[in-house]
Amino acid sequence: MLYNFPKPATSALLLVLSLVAFCSIPTAQCRAQADSDDSGEWLKQSPEGSNAEFRMPVEPREMERSFKPVADRPPISVHLKICSMDGGQIVFVFSYHDLHDMPESRTKIKEVLDGAVKGSVARVVGQLNEDESVSLREYPGRKISYDFTQNEQPLKSESEIYLIGKRLYVLNTIFKTTNHDPELSEKFFDSFNPFNPEESLAMDESGDVQQVDSGNGFELPAGTMPVELK
Repeated sequence: MLYNFPKPATSALLLVLSLVAFCSIPTAQCRAQADSDDSGEWLKQSPEGSNAEFRMPVEPREMERSFKPVADRPPISVHLKICSMDGGQIVFVFSYHDLHDMPESRTKIKEVLDGAVKGSVARVVGQLNEDESVSLREYPGRKISYDFTQNEQPLKSESEIYLIGKRLYVLNTIFKTTNHDPELSEKFFDSFNPFNPEESLAMDESGDVQQVDSGNGFELPAGTMPVELK
């Protein structure tokens, strides 16, 4: 079985853990917010240990979560940077985590990326609109967009996903449907630049992280949304 994960219960965790982590904490505690992006000058980010750089419209909040899909193996740590703009109606999420095992073939790489796409859409009961194979230099990835609804509010999400070694990077934007601006997504995605990929192969085995779940899955808290929508 791929990466020794238990049956489909944890497949959704690979990509949407970032979204769930955002939902599971009060918005005021985990969001840096700007009313607009008038200046066009976004802030460069290069979190320690990420082996990558990217830009966000305002200074983000940093979060760390973990899940333990296999009892006798270390927890998988997910590192996140999150911010929003326009009164919380547009959210930007950067996240990365290391898988337990290195993919050994193109087929395994495709399975990892397929699982990330399917899991992200299924977890929010969304509708996949676009799914395109992409690459960044020699690194394989996927570019997707999907719609979903929370609290009767239609939302639109766009993501770029890249697998470098056994590290999965995810850049994700979430919009109120009426506020959708694909140019902002592209600006965010285009700013992503991974480097020193060989360093991304080491698993982060630190136990000093907040545990989200130690079983096969978890539920979104009732009545929560990924962003305060006005």
